[in-house]
Amino acid sequence: MMALKLALAILIPWIAGGLWLQWLMPRPQPCRPWLVAGYGLLLGLLGATLITRLLVPLGLPLSPLALSLVLAVVALFPLQALWRGRDNRLAAGTAGRSIPFTDKCGVALLAMLLLAHLVLLLPDVLLRPIYPFDATSAWVTKARVWFDQGTLVPFVDKTLWLENRGALQFTDHMPDYPVTTPLLQLWMAVFAGQWDSSLINLPWLCCLLALALMLYGQLRAADLSALAALVFVYLLVSMPLINTHVALAGYADLFMGTFFAAAFMAFCRWCAEREPGQAALALVFALACPLIKNEGLFWALSLVPGVIVATQPWRRAALILLALGLLAWGLLQVFPTDIEIAGHTLEALNLGFRAEVLGSILRSFAGFDNWHLFIYLPALLALGLFGARQLPSQLAAPGVALLAATALLVFLFTYTGYAGGATGFTAVGRTSMALVPAWLYYCALLYRALQSSVTGAKKVST
Repeated sequence: MMALKLALAILIPWIAGGLWLQWLMPRPQPCRPWLVAGYGLLLGLLGATLITRLLVPLGLPLSPLALSLVLAVVALFPLQALWRGRDNRLAAGTAGRSIPFTDKCGVALLAMLLLAHLVLLLPDVLLRPIYPFDATSAWVTKARVWFDQGTLVPFVDKTLWLENRGALQFTDHMPDYPVTTPLLQLWMAVFAGQWDSSLINLPWLCCLLALALMLYGQLRAADLSALAALVFVYLLVSMPLINTHVALAGYADLFMGTFFAAAFMAFCRWCAEREPGQAALALVFALACPLIKNEGLFWALSLVPGVIVATQPWRRAALILLALGLLAWGLLQVFPTDIEIAGHTLEALNLGFRAEVLGSILRSFAGFDNWHLFIYLPALLALGLFGARQLPSQLAAPGVALLAATALLVFLFTYTGYAGGATGFTAVGRTSMALVPAWLYYCALLYRALQSSVTGAKKVST
């Protein structure tokens, strides 16, 4: 019975999210089922948290029936739209090139390895209680209180909590952080009908599954072969720190990286094809980034330079970016130090360059086992493309966006008080998880561009 409850907790939002994806991406193509499954699962998980927030002002109880009914109402629009246009929208693209036998063997082997990763992570997710520090002091605290109270009672600052001891309000280590993560835990507890500090971890495994499906679908959409796409998916799923964040569920960093990657991959495909559905996905998941963590606002804003490059001529885009950079620098000089943006103030950030942090950042990527040897992959691919002197124009705008996000990451640890998280090796790994999945996807696009240039050079030589 418990297995059925947990399955319904995941399948109900997954189906609702899949219906919206079917409507957003009407063009039949072979990669479409993977995109619908991956993006649909992530959109469903996000929708589950938004529906939970909606129940309180509506005066509805936190129950599986109420949550399911509201989610069903939300899914009515794409369902009726799909029904009206079922002849055109539900046709699946099946045309494609035949796959060589050796590639089929490779695909089967990699698929089994990916499945083994997920299966081996499942006992950790379902049996290990919430363990990491932030998870137990800032995230699961809210979910547990809301489950016990049967409603979303407020969490406030410790000072305010002490001043209003009579009011029904609570506090924890980070009361002002976005509540999407604890709402996912609450969703699982409500469907399970009991509080279980292990079973509420299931969304982390679903998040990894959604990331793998989205990455595979977008790589196939970018014209990578099934074998090459699965190789890159395996590179991502096998990264030690990502596996750790699933096995020791509770942190929001995996969701942060998945949501940013979802937006970035859709933005890349929009740059290449100008498909409205991909633009809508990029916008939805970029806007959702601040709902995961306060820093999500800055990761979402890092896509803006890419949008400018994608929509403006080069010279005008360069002038706009220069003007925005000067404006940002000027605002830092005159902005009040006590005004809070995305949970931080300039005074608390303690701005100033810290050169000693650069070595720690490099060691976190190149010396530790957080990301395998991932740091060398973009460098090698970039050198290959530089030698071939061919970089597709559609990769320029996403590259600018990704470089802007990376510059923000470096700025965080070299110019703010968060430098201690780098020198102490406590924050660089999990903070960079917001960008690593997107970077790996971009590496796959660089590989495809390099492959095309080599193939083109061979045809010219013959």
